[in-house]
Amino acid sequence: MAQKSFLLVTVTICNLLLSSRSIAGEIIKVKIAAPEYVYENFQHWNTAVPCKMLKTYHSEFANRATVDLMLICRALYESDLKFNLQLTLYPNYSRMLAEVKRGRENIPAETIWKNEIDESVLYKTEPIIPIGGFIKGVYVKAGNTRLANVKSLDELKKFKGVMIKNWVIDWNTMESFGLDTLYETNGLESMYKLINNNRADFTLFEFSQTQHKVQKLKDINLVPVKGIKVKLLGERSFVVSKKSKNADKIYAHLNKGIAILRKNKEIERAYLESKFINPDVADWVLLNP
Repeated sequence: MAQKSFLLVTVTICNLLLSSRSIAGEIIKVKIAAPEYVYENFQHWNTAVPCKMLKTYHSEFANRATVDLMLICRALYESDLKFNLQLTLYPNYSRMLAEVKRGRENIPAETIWKNEIDESVLYKTEPIIPIGGFIKGVYVKAGNTRLANVKSLDELKKFKGVMIKNWVIDWNTMESFGLDTLYETNGLESMYKLINNNRADFTLFEFSQTQHKVQKLKDINLVPVKGIKVKLLGERSFVVSKKSKNADKIYAHLNKGIAILRKNKEIERAYLESKFINPDVADWVLLNP
């Protein structure tokens, strides 16, 4: 896996991403930094259905971050930019963003929290996911029914939360709950283990697309407490590195394409069809309205 982490790979069908409506001219290489959970899903999805031909976001590969990258691809296509996508695999979100800030890559594969966007080195689009638009579930160890009757923040406060400290928006959101106990951890596996070992009661996760919305790591299953959800206190945008090659042109076309997608309501439809905006939890109680 260590060798794979920095393998530079050009998307094999990238020549098919060129807009048939474009006039003759330079083909722009758009360099995308992608963490593994986006990199692999996007290649599977885009091989099955190239982004210029995409009609629906119902897909087994459509997690929220991969939908973000598909929207980047769709926006550039709709803008009439002649381009190839080149994906580079990075080990995690933080490294992905760092390489974009350095100018080694044009765009990170997913939207970025506003508080992480340094506008001295990054161009920022209008929010793609607005404040209040990112909803997560309260996740507990499978079989744990202790939180089953929680319907308010006051009732949640007595339970022990855990969150990765450098997931800043998630951490700040959980801090805002005024929990009696909030553990910090440095990694996903340790967060799962704290809950599995009953040292912590819950954390926050995006609702998965599985039948029971299970989040799984190795042999540990976490499930959402039915009937409750929370909103994260932040907004997310696409960014383009000002230091990268063709930055101004790519940014202009990205904005042009986003405007077209908004007009066609494709961004909203993408998040609905992929269940990032999950209709199954529409009537669940929002604990922090």
